[in-house]
Amino acid sequence: MHRTKYYEFVLRAIFTSLGIPTSKLTTNLDNYKLCTLATEHDAKKAGSEVVKQVERPLLSGLIYFY
Repeated sequence: MHRTKYYEFVLRAIFTSLGIPTSKLTTNLDNYKLCTLATEHDAKKAGSEVVKQVERPLLSGLIYFY
């Protein structure tokens, strides 16, 4: 958790120094948590028929199920 807070601090500082507003900046922490909990097998099993029919589906099509 300390690493996450450090990276958030550093990225906000960089964006601010570049003049990029950070007021609406959100983290992607929930997505990273999901990736640590779900297996590829579970994601494929929960995926739609379209995702299952593709030999090499994109990750975005596999992680929507949570």
